[in-house]
Amino acid sequence: MTRPHAARRLGCRQRQRRRSSTVAACGRSVAAPAARYLTREQFRAITAVMRLFVEDDLARGVSARIRLRCDACRHARPAPGFIRYDGYRLCNLCATDYEVARAHGHAPTMEVYLSNLFGGPGDGRPAS
Repeated sequence: MTRPHAARRLGCRQRQRRRSSTVAACGRSVAAPAARYLTREQFRAITAVMRLFVEDDLARGVSARIRLRCDACRHARPAPGFIRYDGYRLCNLCATDYEVARAHGHAPTMEVYLSNLFGGPGDGRPAS
């Protein structure tokens, strides 16, 4: 939960930045995005939609024999279900994990997600 009154306390106007973090206009951080609880139904809905990407790719003729390198887990995985996020290529398992983390509020961006995976910033640029 963001706290708009904190920006006033800092003596700055507030503005919304991206999705859920509030930042004072002077650049000082006001509040970190709060983690959100997902219901079992919400979790199932996310995983069901992500499975549809695999089924759709297979229906379009993408061969399961083709393997691509995932920028998150760094394993060669079957091509059906791979998803691109801002230049990163994720296998369906990692993409599902990212979407769940994003819905929870733990990974607002791919960079944050990869940083959380690898334990440091800047690790995990795509291999192209």
